[in-house]
Amino acid sequence: MAKKKPVASGDEAALLAAIRATPEEDTPRLAYADWLDEHGNPDRAEFIRVQCRLARAHFSDPEWHDLTWRQDQLLTDARKKAWGELPVKPVKEKTFRRGFVDDISVHASLFLEKADAIFEQVPLWTLRPLKIGPVWAALLASPHLLRVRDLDLHNSALSQVRCRALAASPNLANLHRLNLGTNRTMGANGFRALLASPHLRELRRLDLNNNDLGNDALEALVGCTTLPNLRHLDLSHNGIGPDGVAHLARAGWLSQLERLDLSGNPLGDEGARRLAESSLLAGLRELHLFNTGVGPDGVRALVNSPHAAAVADLSLDWSRDGDLLAEVARSTALPNLRTLRIATGPGVTRDGVGALARSPLASQLRALELPVFAPSALNALLEAKSLAGLTWLRASAGRTEPNGERDHVARWLAAATHLTNLRALAIYGCDLRDEDMPVLAGCAHLSGLASLALRGGHLSAAGVEAMAASPHFTRLRSLTLPYPSTRDDPTRAKLDERFGPGVFHPGY
Repeated sequence: MAKKKPVASGDEAALLAAIRATPEEDTPRLAYADWLDEHGNPDRAEFIRVQCRLARAHFSDPEWHDLTWRQDQLLTDARKKAWGELPVKPVKEKTFRRGFVDDISVHASLFLEKADAIFEQVPLWTLRPLKIGPVWAALLASPHLLRVRDLDLHNSALSQVRCRALAASPNLANLHRLNLGTNRTMGANGFRALLASPHLRELRRLDLNNNDLGNDALEALVGCTTLPNLRHLDLSHNGIGPDGVAHLARAGWLSQLERLDLSGNPLGDEGARRLAESSLLAGLRELHLFNTGVGPDGVRALVNSPHAAAVADLSLDWSRDGDLLAEVARSTALPNLRTLRIATGPGVTRDGVGALARSPLASQLRALELPVFAPSALNALLEAKSLAGLTWLRASAGRTEPNGERDHVARWLAAATHLTNLRALAIYGCDLRDEDMPVLAGCAHLSGLASLALRGGHLSAAGVEAMAASPHFTRLRSLTLPYPSTRDDPTRAKLDERFGPGVFHPGY
C-alpha cells in the first residue's frame, strides 16, 4: 500500500501557502523555519536558514564554503526525497534553493498536465521544459507560465518562428530571467522579435550565449524600449567584434546593466577601447571578457575608463603581448574592484605580481585568480602582505624555473603568515612531494581554509598521513592532493576519519 503524504496542520499549511504566494521573499521561509524549530524539526529549519544565507553569499565570502558544506551535510538522499517530493514523475532534475525545490526539469507535456499540483506543493521559480516541440503552442498559451519567474529554454532548437511565437506570448509577463543560450537557429530575426516583445518588461536577466548572433543583430538594441528592468546580459560566444560593441555603445539604455558577459567574442583591443569609451560601463558591477583577444592596450583603456568605477568583478583574457596584471595594477579607476580573474595562460610575470603588490588595489581584493607563471612569481604572490584580505585564491605555476629550480609551495605557504583570511586556496601545476607535507601540516595560519586544492607532483601514503596528523585544518570541507587513492585504501580511511567522509579528492 502506498504511503500517504502527511497532511499539513492549519498553521503549517498557512505558512507554506505564504511561501508559494511570494516565492521571492525570504521572510515567509524564515517564519516557517521558526515553526519547524518549535515543532521538533530542527534540521529542516536549519537547512532553510542555511540556503537563504547561501543565496545571498558570493563565493569569496568567508562563510560561503561553510554554508555549502552544511547544506550538503543536511541534504541527505533520504531528505531530498522527503523534503522535495513532487506530484509529478519523472522529473529529470530538481534543485533546492532557499530551502525548497524551486527549479525543475520536466517534459513540457507533463508540466502542462500537472502544473496546478506542482504549484500547490512547491514555490516553483525556475522551469526547464523538455521536449517542447509537440506542445510548443500549448506551453506558450498556458497561464501557468505567469507563475514562473525563470524560464530555461537553452539548447531547445528554437527557430525564428518559435522565437516569434515566444515573443508574442503574454504569459511571459512575470519572467525575471529568460535563458535562450545555445539556440543558434534563432538567428538575428528571432533576436529582433524578442527585443520587440511588449511582454518582457519585468525581465532582469537575459542569457543569449552561443547563438552566433554576430555584429549586425546587435543594432536592434539601439532604441529598444521593451526591457526597462534588464540588469544582466550574457552575449558570450556570439561572434561579436568591435562593430558589435559599437552598437552596444550606442544603446544608451544599456547603462542600466549591472552584469555583462562578452567572453568568447573576438573583441580585440579596438572592441575594448570602444567599450571603455561607452557609458555602457557606468553601472556594471561585473564584466567578463575571457577569451576575447584583448591585449595590454585594450585592458589599459578599460581599467582606466572614467565609467568603470562601479566594477567589482572583472574577468580578463591572458595575452601573449604583455602582462595584463601589470596594467590592472596601475589603474586608479577601479575603487570597488573585489574580484579579479585572468584566464589560464603564460601572461603574468613576477613584475606583474610586484606591480599588484604595490598597488592600492591589492588591499581591496577578496578573490584573485591568476594564470601560469614561473615559480618565482608564485613565491612573490604568496609573499605580498598587501594581499592579506584575500579570502579566495586560485593560481597555477610552472613547476620549474628556466634554471631548473622547482617550486617550494609548502615552504612558501608556511612563510605566508599574513594569509589568515583565506577560506579557499587552489594551486595547480605545483611539484608537491612527501617532504613538503609536514611543512604544510604545520601552517596554523591556514586553519580557516574550507577548501584546499594542491595539484601536481606525487605523494605517497606517508606524505598524506602527515597532513592527516595536522592539528590544524579543522574547517576543511574539500581537500585535493596528488595522491593516487582508491576507495579501499587504508590511508584514505585515515583522511576520512580525520577530515570527514567525502572531503578528500585525489588530484594531479
